[in-house]
Amino acid sequence: MAVAKRNVTINEAVFNGHFPNNPVLPGALIVESLAQTGAVALLSQEDFKGKTAYFGGIESAEFRKVVRPGDT
Repeated sequence: MAVAKRNVTINEAVFNGHFPNNPVLPGALIVESLAQTGAVALLSQEDFKGKTAYFGGIESAEFRKVVRPGDT
């Protein structure tokens, strides 16, 4: 099992234009965070030591709520 936590701050460059006066973390960056967490979980297993993990893609995703500065 892998657990990851990200502290989202208004200082992240993505919030400069996404969106003015309504900062929202783009879904693509949420998916990227999930992919990185999965890679760490996979590569921490003995069978995958020294290997490289690649995210193959995703067909669709649904998010239950928006992620804003201050969220974790």
